[in-house]
Amino acid sequence: MAVFFITGRHGNERPPTIANLKKVGYDGWTDLRMREPGDQTEVRVFKTAERAKIAARGFTIIANVGDQQSDLDGGYAERTFRVPNPFYFLP
Repeated sequence: MAVFFITGRHGNERPPTIANLKKVGYDGWTDLRMREPGDQTEVRVFKTAERAKIAARGFTIIANVGDQQSDLDGGYAERTFRVPNPFYFLP
C-alpha cells in the first residue's frame, strides 16, 4: 500500500511539513505533493489534479481522508472520509 499526502502548502514549507509528519508518527509514506512557491492555484483544483496524476501512475486511490470538503471534492478516490477539525473551516 502506498500513502500519499497532498497539501495546499507551498514547497518552501517542505522541511517543516516533513518534520511535523515524522513528529506525529507518519513515516514510510510514498510521496508528499505540495504546490510550487508562488502557485496561486485554488487548493481544491490543485489537490484534484494531484490525485489525477497519482491515478495516472497506475495507483488506485482507495481512501481519501481530509478535514475540509475541498480535500475530498473532485473525484479520483473510491471512498472519501471527512474528519472533524474544530480549529478551522473552509467554506
